[in-house]
Amino acid sequence: MTTAHRPTWHAAQGKGNEGGYQTYGQASKAYSSRDLPAHTKLKTRQRGQGTVDELTGVDLKAELEARERAHFEKVAEEDAEAGRVGRIGDDIARGGAGGAARIADAAGGGGGA
Repeated sequence: MTTAHRPTWHAAQGKGNEGGYQTYGQASKAYSSRDLPAHTKLKTRQRGQGTVDELTGVDLKAELEARERAHFEKVAEEDAEAGRVGRIGDDIARGGAGGAARIADAAGGGGGA
């Protein structure tokens, strides 16, 4: 049997009292930097980064719909100035159901009895 199979192999490599092996001296007080604690603090969100307090009470859906409506109104205005025919999203700017409903109606798939 080789020395690698003996129970004292790891202890003989410098580990204090492992596998019943004792060095009969003071164990080293040195320790590795890998044993030290690291990354012990977590970052937290600062003001203006979407904290929970900032987002409570905010109606995100209403804000999105308002921005979409403003965008479609602007695009419709630009199209009217340029003399272009309306786009699919124009009825959304006017509060309609959107382009998908208009396409379905044009194709005869408007639903109904």
